[in-house]
Amino acid sequence: DVYKRQGQTYTATYLQEAAVGMENRHYLGALSQAAGVQTLWGPGIVSVMGSGPWDNNYLIDGMDTSDEHNGLYNPQLSIEAVEEIAFHTAGFEAQFGRANGGVVNLVTKSGGNRFRGSVDYRYATSDFEASGEHFDPEEELAKISDLNMSLGGPFVRDRLWFFAAMEHLNDESTPRGAPTTEKYSLTSYFGKLTWQTSPNWSLMGSFMADPDRTDNAGSNPFRAPEATRQINRLGLRGQADLRGVLSDNLLFGARVGVHDGNYEHFPQDGDLTTIGHYNLDTGEEYGNFWGQNYGLGSRREIDTDASWFVDDLVGSHDVKGGIRYTDSDYSSNVCYNGGGQPCTAGVEGFNFYDGTDEIGSYVPLQMEAWAAPGKYTFEGSIWSAYLQDSWRIRPDLTLKVGLRWDRSQQTNDVGEEVSDLSVLQPRLGAAWNIGSRGRNILRASWGRHMDPMSLSFAEHTSVHSTPWEIWLSCTNVLGVNDPALCEDIAVSEGW
Repeated sequence: DVYKRQGQTYTATYLQEAAVGMENRHYLGALSQAAGVQTLWGPGIVSVMGSGPWDNNYLIDGMDTSDEHNGLYNPQLSIEAVEEIAFHTAGFEAQFGRANGGVVNLVTKSGGNRFRGSVDYRYATSDFEASGEHFDPEEELAKISDLNMSLGGPFVRDRLWFFAAMEHLNDESTPRGAPTTEKYSLTSYFGKLTWQTSPNWSLMGSFMADPDRTDNAGSNPFRAPEATRQINRLGLRGQADLRGVLSDNLLFGARVGVHDGNYEHFPQDGDLTTIGHYNLDTGEEYGNFWGQNYGLGSRREIDTDASWFVDDLVGSHDVKGGIRYTDSDYSSNVCYNGGGQPCTAGVEGFNFYDGTDEIGSYVPLQMEAWAAPGKYTFEGSIWSAYLQDSWRIRPDLTLKVGLRWDRSQQTNDVGEEVSDLSVLQPRLGAAWNIGSRGRNILRASWGRHMDPMSLSFAEHTSVHSTPWEIWLSCTNVLGVNDPALCEDIAVSEGW
């Protein structure tokens, strides 16, 4: 495989023993150790060769798990469930699409004929940290506990195996000077069945769920306790994978997958009536969190592939082709608080921007009024097909030739088609094993790639819209106390 692409492969042993930090217990924490990769704001949120964090494609057992809304990675998975991560940072073949940065291809563990299990518990707290001349752990409290468990084995020896893994994570942190502690909790579940239906055929099915919750989200020294928010997420994913050996040199595979998720945030105390305030002078937030957001995403995909291995045809060839269809939809419902109920079309909400007067009192400067637009739903689909050949011309030289085609179609919130994008993407690469010892490999690649955000364009073409109203304080902005004079000024300015 070293001849085929540029990147890094992380085995389960490496993830367990080399990536020892608490942050790297996230199985994607090791991505930044590959050349040309920079971590941005969390494990797995990386820039590859200068690309954006949304330019990567994330696969689990071949199923696309990239978030169709923002392109970032979504699923949580216990590190005990990971068998291997192949991280392609450049020169990847035509089978990989929707990526201008990197491709993460994760393989999960499977059960075998022996029962095997693991329990791993880790705990860290700022109480373990020593104070220094410029550091006091009491000023920035933190605590994290992480439990991972797994168990695998046979239901029927040599025929049917199971594997299951679970992670329970609690993470608490109190930023220096903040009046509240942000608390994050996650429980992720993974289950997998592998059935060897015959010597040449196998069937795999898996399921993942990862509910999490954040309390007092956004805690910082400038945010009052009542202005924090609660965030809830839930992802559900399932897939079935059929693999067969048709002949000595021909393999076949087919896969179906589903991916559903929801996201919501709202004021921590559940108060949907009080209006939020932001002070332009001090940067403080108080009164209430500004609003609510409810999102739902769903994706269905089906794909097939076949591989043909040929020897003694001016070298050896690994020819692979496949077809994939993906259907997705995403809905969003966002509003300001003030209406006293979850975002409902037509119910008005508000937000205040304040200032500080000469005696330090908060005074209103501007009020925004916005009637909730209601739920927007956007739909998209993408057809993909590819054909590629990894041609081993001689033992130290490999040439890769491939062609990929993607067609993306999307509809907006009223069902109108707003984009129909079709892109041919040729790929070409070569790898030369200098000296035939595997120590020095020279690679070169060229290719065309469809933008990974090609399924999210419709979100920017909403037909439904609700006008915003902005109200200014005559007293505090214009210094005018007479209502009649204020009205005259507004008319003269066209407000």
